[in-house]
Amino acid sequence: MALDPNVSSNSSARRWTDRISNALQKEVDIDLNLLPPVCVLQVPKTLTHLKPEAYTPQLIGMGPFHHLRPDLYQMERYKLAAIKDILEPAQILNFEHLLIDKLRENDLVVRVCYNRFMDIDEKTLAWIVAIDGLFLLNILRSAYGNNLHDHHGNNIIDDSIFTRDFMMLENQIPFVVVRQIRKFLRLSSPEDREDAQLISMFRRFCEMHSPLPLPANNEYHRNNTTETQPLHLLDFMYRLILDDRVDFASVPIQMSSIINIKHDYKDEEDDQDTHEDIIHKFETMLKVLEPIGPRKVQKLVNPINQVLANVPWSKISGIFREGMERNIGDEESKNTITIPSASQLWCYASVRCIPNREGIHMIRFEQASSTLYLPVITMNAGSEVILRNLMIYEAAMSISKLELARYINLMSGIANATEDVRLLRQAGVIKGDLTDNEIATLFSTMQRSFVRSSGISNMEIVVEKLNKYYDQRLIVRARRALKKSIYVSLKLLPVALSISFVLLLIFKSVCSVYDCHNVWGYRD
Repeated sequence: MALDPNVSSNSSARRWTDRISNALQKEVDIDLNLLPPVCVLQVPKTLTHLKPEAYTPQLIGMGPFHHLRPDLYQMERYKLAAIKDILEPAQILNFEHLLIDKLRENDLVVRVCYNRFMDIDEKTLAWIVAIDGLFLLNILRSAYGNNLHDHHGNNIIDDSIFTRDFMMLENQIPFVVVRQIRKFLRLSSPEDREDAQLISMFRRFCEMHSPLPLPANNEYHRNNTTETQPLHLLDFMYRLILDDRVDFASVPIQMSSIINIKHDYKDEEDDQDTHEDIIHKFETMLKVLEPIGPRKVQKLVNPINQVLANVPWSKISGIFREGMERNIGDEESKNTITIPSASQLWCYASVRCIPNREGIHMIRFEQASSTLYLPVITMNAGSEVILRNLMIYEAAMSISKLELARYINLMSGIANATEDVRLLRQAGVIKGDLTDNEIATLFSTMQRSFVRSSGISNMEIVVEKLNKYYDQRLIVRARRALKKSIYVSLKLLPVALSISFVLLLIFKSVCSVYDCHNVWGYRD
């Protein structure tokens, strides 16, 4: 089936017309406000081009976005084996009647969970979500049980690859679909009205793979209600990391919160054109003077013209342009989280980084003890993919404070180099199997979001307090003053040398026309 929106055919157009006609007749009495929100989103190519493998499954296609990819068909037999493991023989024989037909009747409920039109008929979509939903249920129930091992007990799937694929935004199976599957196949007990068993399985999976600490189990169930049930597995992990403080049903769906900061070459080209225009006008003026002026003036113009042709004007103007861009960059940096690295905090301000073991919302800085409390983050093979997809999901759902994005920006500044990661690992803030260099590279290359200041975020308050304390240290102020003076000197030196070189060449040209020996009173 073609899922590409650019692909158009008469058959797909007819299917769309038939589907719309049937929807109007069958769903005329359905209250659209009672339908689940859009929660499975396709990540825009503009956000994935740098690292597509972080957002596109490499082994397991879950749901209509990736199930029909031929390169992922090798997992079909393991999915079918999982279904046989979770269902009774009688249920398998009556599978289409018990589940497929009922999912077809609820086709609208399934489709509204996805943010993209799918050129798939009702029956095909029902089969896709049924197979993948049962596969997910079996994985959650068995927690890497026998369905992922061969007869020798060896892993069929690398856990890290498996986890990465399962936690991708485009690969999510909506919670409402999983709930329907359990209901239609009677896999849940009648007294489990609030899906406590299903939520418990979701939580166990998140506890096994979350890079960041999760709140205590009783805290979630105390706050959890039927109105705030998770939308899918990735959503549930996000809720737990943020301590279940977000109701996604009340926020709009968009993908504009993450903005790629790219260098704007237009201004640079305009500056280049301006400089070339000035030089061109000056050279034109010299060409006009050369034929009409006195003979000595003509002799003077020609050497000056040669000098101008050899002067590196672009480099000289680039130095001043860099200074202007630095000032503009300083203005833009006010909208992003900036913080000294862990090694700088310790070396110049004696600030220690200590694990708080409580989560992102409890990041704090205590000035009296010079201590920055950070959540423990576990960096394993699948952590980068999970963090990237959590950030994309947060931005897509337009969460107002974007706390996770601010945290990633914070860690990108603190864990800026291998030495910073080493200090954080020794302090217990960073754990996991990745090397110090891999973690530093991960944070430095992770796509950072441009998060404008809100003034009310706890992360911003902590960073502002920490930066103020760091900036007031005498050694920091002295170091910055020295660095600034050296920077200014190094930038002015090429300009001064270039100007001196031009003046010497002009003086030499003048002396070749006029007798400088007579001017200076020197006689042979």
